[in-house]
Amino acid sequence: MRDLVVRTATTLPLVFLNAELARPVRFGHVWLLPAVDLRLFPARREVNVDAERRLVLPPLCPALFLGAGYEI
Repeated sequence: MRDLVVRTATTLPLVFLNAELARPVRFGHVWLLPAVDLRLFPARREVNVDAERRLVLPPLCPALFLGAGYEI
């Protein structure tokens, strides 16, 4: 395993708009908790390690969630 050494640290503020839509669905004592999430960034973000691109965040990032619950 190689250690990561930062030669020049770069930190930038990350402003984004987040919108989430969630609606629980009940089946007796069991709950399903689906949700849709959208994050809007002002521009595309990139993370480079040793001049090699490792991570790219597009301006619009969707996400889907599914949770479960049980009522006692």
